[in-house]
Amino acid sequence: MPLRPCRCFLGFRSCGGLWIQQYFVDNGQARRQDLKDRPAGAERLVTPYDTDARGSVKRGIFWDGYKVHLTETCGPDSPNLITHVATTDSPVQDVRLVAPIHAHLAKRDLLPDRHLVDAGYATAREAVTARRNHEVNLVDPILASTN
Repeated sequence: MPLRPCRCFLGFRSCGGLWIQQYFVDNGQARRQDLKDRPAGAERLVTPYDTDARGSVKRGIFWDGYKVHLTETCGPDSPNLITHVATTDSPVQDVRLVAPIHAHLAKRDLLPDRHLVDAGYATAREAVTARRNHEVNLVDPILASTN
């Protein structure tokens, strides 16, 4: 009977990757890697159960996993409805989602006149692009940008 990869073997391989990132052997003793010697969040494995999950930090909050980006309506005389959901790897910067969100909303004829976003989603460039490409006013605390 041919051998087939089993789930537990894949878990062992992931655990090995985690072990290599977290520890090293010094004179036959396992020692924990110094924080500065561990991979950055975008490269660091955080669990053997989901090898795509990564670590991230935003405004001093650390987490392992993913980010979810929700877009919803907000009108004074109508219920709030979720119009778009996107899930990204946790290290992906929020600002990278503005154009894809607007493109998706445009395909479904759901673009707002004003799109209220938090500070992580926009730079002056994003505000100008949203206005030019979709006639959407991006309303946010604009991030400082050097490009």
